[in-house]
Amino acid sequence: MLYNVSMIQNKKKSRLLIAFLILFLIAFSIYFYLSPSTAQATNANFSGYAWSPNTGWLNFSGVKYDISTGDVSGYAWSSNTGWVQFGGLSGFPTGSGTVSTNANVNLTTGKMTGWAKVLSLPNPKDTESTEWADGWISLGGTLPAYTVGFNTTTGVANANSYAWGSNVLGWINFSNVKMDVSPSPSVLLNANPVNIVSGTSSALSWSGNNLTTSSTGCVASGGTSLWVGNQPSPIGTFSTGNLSTGSSPTTYTYGIKCLGVGTNGAVYSTPISYANVVVYPTGTCIDPTAQNYLSIGSCTYASCSNHLLDPGESAIDCGGICPPCKKPPHFQEN
Repeated sequence: MLYNVSMIQNKKKSRLLIAFLILFLIAFSIYFYLSPSTAQATNANFSGYAWSPNTGWLNFSGVKYDISTGDVSGYAWSSNTGWVQFGGLSGFPTGSGTVSTNANVNLTTGKMTGWAKVLSLPNPKDTESTEWADGWISLGGTLPAYTVGFNTTTGVANANSYAWGSNVLGWINFSNVKMDVSPSPSVLLNANPVNIVSGTSSALSWSGNNLTTSSTGCVASGGTSLWVGNQPSPIGTFSTGNLSTGSSPTTYTYGIKCLGVGTNGAVYSTPISYANVVVYPTGTCIDPTAQNYLSIGSCTYASCSNHLLDPGESAIDCGGICPPCKKPPHFQEN
């Protein structure tokens, strides 16, 4: 009998453990599926070909840049010179107007600076009396002035975009190289009304540019416990629910960020957009013409004497938020 009871108890424990594991796996799968951060990218690509009379075509399909810092990395390929490395280099040469850093593209101006390097020259015994005979390529300098640059809106190389590799590599024309440009996805969060009285609510709304279309494409932050988790993209609305405060105003700060797709198919996250809702103590009168809230109570506003029909008035300068409208002579209610 005791053996049977023990067996039954062990079976129950096993079933509970299995049920717990199943629930855990389901919850983890839902979180992993809904979390937009899993799709975010950190790099965008270059494409196209550069040209040098000395080295021929240079394929940039293996070169990329960091969308946060502009640091360039990867390898370009030439059938004549082999691999050209971007990033991860050291011991840079010097030259007029050059910058002793790894290759970088300024994300604001599109201008490239720094150095790249051919890893294996066709003639390793070249004895040219310059510091660059070992394969260094300068992406910008002076005397004469030269630079590689891109239009940050279209990604197309600027006119006269040249790099310099001394007499060994010569001038390298970047006019057929393109920089995949992030569309700079953005989102804007609004609260209406901004100022409310304790015990009332505000409505949040958001929309953006270059955002993904998804029921879980945005992530809420701040505010209250009601404003959490994933929200729809590219547009959405949300009620804050009734907010409260004590004897002094309280500010609730709501935030949202969303995902947008870049021109290279990668997914980027927007900066967080914030909206404040200020909650005032009960009995506070807030002028709707100035702060977008229709107070219930006997408050006197400047709009009640401007001879105009303003929001919250039943008639010109009376009724609603203004003093009651006077009844005409001999007026009789039914």
